[in-house]
Order: sequence, then C-alpha cells, then structure tokens
Amino acid sequence: MRSIRLPDGARLATYVDGPAQAPVTAVLVHGLSVTAAPWRSHVPLLLREGMRVVRYDQRAHGYSTRGTAALSLNQLADDLAQVLETTAPRGPLVLAGHSMGAMTLMRLVARHPHLAPRIRGLVLISPPYAGISTRTGTGPAQSILTLGRNLLASACTHAPYLLDMVRRHLPTTNRWALHSHARPASDGPPLACRQGLHA
Repeated sequence: MRSIRLPDGARLATYVDGPAQAPVTAVLVHGLSVTAAPWRSHVPLLLREGMRVVRYDQRAHGYSTRGTAALSLNQLADDLAQVLETTAPRGPLVLAGHSMGAMTLMRLVARHPHLAPRIRGLVLISPPYAGISTRTGTGPAQSILTLGRNLLASACTHAPYLLDMVRRHLPTTNRWALHSHARPASDGPPLACRQGLHA
C-alpha cells in the first residue's frame, strides 16, 4: 500500500500490482461504503492477462483520509485523476467502477477529457440512475422511510461524531455498534460495509 497526498491534505491509500512496463493499466474504483478490498479477487485474473492493476480507497473510505475539500463527485473525479497521474501517467487504461465508482468514472471523463485518448475500455457496473437516491417507492410509509434515511445521511455527513457517540453505547451484539476492530491485514477478508463506511 502506498499513500498519495492530495492538495487539500487528504491521503489516498493506493494498491498497485504488476509491472510498471505492462502494456495496459486496469484501474478499479469501488462504490459507496466499501473499500478497494472487494476488488482483490479480480487482481490475479487481470495480472494473468498481462495488465498492471491499480486500486485505491476513495476519499473518506477505508484507509484514505477525508481531507478538507467538499465531498462531491467532481472532487472524487479529481482525486482519481491524481491517482492516475501518480500511478499511471502514460499508456493505455482500462477503467472499471462499481456504483459510486462508476459515477466517479463518468465524471472523470467529463472533467478530464485529455485522458479520453488513453482509455481503451470503460466498465460501468450498476451506476445509480439519475444520481444516488434514498427513495424506495411511493406512499406514506416510503416517504417516512426516505425522510429517516435522508436525516441519517445528513447526520453522517455533518455530525458523524454524534452518530459515533450513540453507536458507542449500543450493545456489542448490535450490528450498528461501534467498537474497536483490529486493523485487518492487507490480505485478509474485505471490510464489512459498515466498517468501510465508518472508516
């Protein structure tokens, strides 16, 4: 693992496998609330194809820090541009992203068109339609559920310390309880979603 420092002070945990002289670099971008870890099982397959593989924990996920910049898709796209500049400044690219990662890739191409000639493949897995939404349907029950989810999302964004305070008082058997976890080994199982989101 290496750390890429961004202008606003954020550090992105980045994982690079394969030789620098590989003919193609595959870049794998994870979705909301997880880390680069779920992509690990794909790395050996891509290495066997002769590719170099770059994964990273997006800002405020996993071992990457949040920094001071506002969280937005534009910022995530700019972060990825910095990852590419640092880890794969030249040569063909194949980019794959899941969910929010797919949205990051779409925004990258729009904001950094100079990269387009290098992109040989773009894989968009389950990008949210019309942006991320917490609405699951229509009717009073869904409206109340949506309001609750929006309040929770707002608390996560603006007052995460308050949520952590509440979660520290939950019994350790509760799935939302916040208790210390040993830092996983780099070759261990992927972090549970809630651990990735908290990190």
